[in-house]
Amino acid sequence: MTDVRIFGGNAATSQAGRPAEIVAAQVGVVHAIRAGETGYGNYVRVRHEWADGATWVTWYAHLSSINPALQVGDIIELYRREKSV
Repeated sequence: MTDVRIFGGNAATSQAGRPAEIVAAQVGVVHAIRAGETGYGNYVRVRHEWADGATWVTWYAHLSSINPALQVGDIIELYRREKSV
């Protein structure tokens, strides 16, 4: 079984009327995209494979919107900015 770790993260806010930009802290692959009434609102989940073999999953939840160009399987590069992800 793979060791999967979940990072709780921090809340991100932006100025009124401007979408928050999500910045990936580590290279990863978009694992899930969900919109609507999920308990987390709109969210994107990214899996990160580390050099030591560990897998981390980061969640970007309670988003006002999700960039329609973002797809499951997309590679998120280090420090890549995703508006309204």
